[in-house]
Amino acid sequence: MALVKFYHLESGSWDDVSDLERNLQKYLLSEKNVRGVLESKPEDDVRVRLGEGDPTAIDRLVYDSGDFDVLYRVSREIRAGTKRFLRKDIPPVIGTDLVVSANPSEILHLQDYLGKSGFEVVEARTVSKATLSFGTAPTNEGFVKAYQEAINSFILANLEDVTVKMDIRYVKKWRNVEGHSGFGLISGDVLEVLQVRDIVRNGVRSYGTRIFEESVTFRR
Repeated sequence: MALVKFYHLESGSWDDVSDLERNLQKYLLSEKNVRGVLESKPEDDVRVRLGEGDPTAIDRLVYDSGDFDVLYRVSREIRAGTKRFLRKDIPPVIGTDLVVSANPSEILHLQDYLGKSGFEVVEARTVSKATLSFGTAPTNEGFVKAYQEAINSFILANLEDVTVKMDIRYVKKWRNVEGHSGFGLISGDVLEVLQVRDIVRNGVRSYGTRIFEESVTFRR
């Protein structure tokens, strides 16, 4: 059974953040492969190579990323770094919100990785619900209506546990642009809300605008 976990991490380097997802995948894959080799007998390896292995032995020995999936990752600078003359520089503090879906075994190995990495785990909890709020940059009112209708149509056709509130407002002089902006509040099952988030973010440019504000909150 897959768990959905929220982590708030802090680190002192943007390099750590940029490599986080890739390094997690590599670490978990390596751990699973090592466990598979240790749990198998030498004769299992021989039989698999001869095409005679049973499914259980094959599953242990063959590379498999399992059920691990990064659903959400957003980072921001919480505190700027400071250069100091003749004294050690103070590094920045980078905060990262990370949501993953994985089986319990993979969650334990994820936590092992975080304990060995340059990240400090500030918060960790299981989540089942999420709320997405967003707004689009000003543009033509017809474009905003069509964009919101596309989001509504996707939700009605594909999702069950999501509620939607959207409206359109006239905005003056946002970065020297004025026009109609679309605002949305989408709540429900965490997996479904994050699926809608992908649609919201990926489809917006087709309607002559872009997302200028967005936030996601997670809860049990």
